[in-house]
Amino acid sequence: MRLAPGPPRRSLLGSESIFILTLTLSLDCVGAWQKKKIVERGVEVLTQQHENMTEVKVRRMHFLQWNIHSECFLSCNTTAKPGWCDPAFPRCKNSAEAQLRQMMESGGNGMAAPDFAGVEQLVDSEFISSGLSAPAAWGHVTQSCGGEKGEGIYPFDRATLFYRKSRWAVKQLPDGTPFVSKGGCMETVRNVSVPNYRAFVMQAFQHRDSNLSVIVVVSHHPHVEQKGYEKKTQLLHDALSEMRRQSGIDSVVLIADTNQPSSSSGESIIREIYTDAGSISSTEIRTTCCYPLYIYPYDRIVAAGFPGSAPLMKTVLPFGDEAHHSPPPWVAMNMHDPVLGELVFNDEEQRSGGFRASAFALSVLAAAVCFLTDCIGS
Repeated sequence: MRLAPGPPRRSLLGSESIFILTLTLSLDCVGAWQKKKIVERGVEVLTQQHENMTEVKVRRMHFLQWNIHSECFLSCNTTAKPGWCDPAFPRCKNSAEAQLRQMMESGGNGMAAPDFAGVEQLVDSEFISSGLSAPAAWGHVTQSCGGEKGEGIYPFDRATLFYRKSRWAVKQLPDGTPFVSKGGCMETVRNVSVPNYRAFVMQAFQHRDSNLSVIVVVSHHPHVEQKGYEKKTQLLHDALSEMRRQSGIDSVVLIADTNQPSSSSGESIIREIYTDAGSISSTEIRTTCCYPLYIYPYDRIVAAGFPGSAPLMKTVLPFGDEAHHSPPPWVAMNMHDPVLGELVFNDEEQRSGGFRASAFALSVLAAAVCFLTDCIGS
């Protein structure tokens, strides 16, 4: 005969046990030394329970980086630079937007759909606001630079950050207002008075189902070999430092066309803008730039401040790697290959109900300690 299982065993310091403990401590027949031992054991059990309330979860975040390049959006009848355009316009524009839509919705090559996507030089403003199949599912922030000669015509630049609204919300200030995104332009070309090239944008986010917060940065970096590189990227460094200070967030993801050679690691790249970054993880250094030569590893996704993350993220190249490279026939001058990355890390969370119980029990024990101090000292 099988016995039916009884009720689940309760914690040693549940509400009934706390009542019994308090009653015991109040009895005159229990000596001070015995009371002291009772309290010490209670603290010991509560400490163990508090440790058990910290739950370590393995989490995954997914990202997309793609510099489409403005030539994809330009007819050869309108561009000022011969050859830097789409000879079959609008074939590249329509195909690239369909490719972006597909990757945003379903990832690719075994990689899940992204939480965040960084896209540089996405010229089509209408697509940014409503071009995805389910535009209500995605939020975005954008920084544009230049455009004096027309949208997409050099000098023109744009950095766009998409985020999946079902998983992420813009972080709020203590008064309930959302953080304002930060963006800027890092480079000045053609003797204008203000920077008009090399766009970046960033925003602070809160996960909808956990305590996880993150700052995501999308950037079209200056070329590292150009004069004044440090001064240009200092603008990005300062903006990130200010957002970190305002938000209190130390977990940062950089999604960028970094314009950095293979000798530059993901760690060295992110430390240029986040000096004391720790727990750094980066996509693999792979050749992604650019049509028609493909000789540079410019496109990177780098994360910092995620405990337990491996140095390298899982990396997928939808257009194929160096050994099996097969870009679509519609690509235009200077287009980069897209990169998908998966970050795996540990996320510690507190079980809120248990934490409240512990707080109550600890307050009872604190009162008991105060009682014992008076008792033993008298």
